[in-house]
Amino acid sequence: MKKAVVLLLSFLLMLSSMAAVFADAVTGKEVITLGRDLSEEKKQQMIESFGNPGNAEIIEVTNEEEHRYLDGLLDPKVIGTRAISSAYIRTEEQDFGIKVETNNITWVTTAMYEQALSTAGVKDVSVQINAPFPVSGTAALTGIIKAFEIAGDITIDEDRKKVAN
Repeated sequence: MKKAVVLLLSFLLMLSSMAAVFADAVTGKEVITLGRDLSEEKKQQMIESFGNPGNAEIIEVTNEEEHRYLDGLLDPKVIGTRAISSAYIRTEEQDFGIKVETNNITWVTTAMYEQALSTAGVKDVSVQINAPFPVSGTAALTGIIKAFEIAGDITIDEDRKKVAN
């Protein structure tokens, strides 16, 4: 309970400074995050599942990054030992909102992804989360925040990343 209160207060303090972080992101910017532990064949399968966007910047998310942001918040069994889930993020026109679709994700809900994006100050994006087989979805959760550092050409403070995750 104490941890939740501290996180909520941290969130409220940071929200005003973060609200405009992604407001100026270029419409149409595309980023794909791939779990580092996917085979090359599965990475290609994920890219194809996102429609083979030719202009997308591709980055990897590691299991170590998942643990950095989620340890102490989730059971280590949920985080697991491999980064598998992947995400496709596209910045959209103003007032588009946050739209998230998932496939093969068993633990992280659509609402959790939406909340993480909103908490990080992200607006007007479409996001697809996918995995080649059922997984918890924590690599994609960590990856979407990492992707917006690229989309917004900014660095998000580590504490902010933890709150968003």
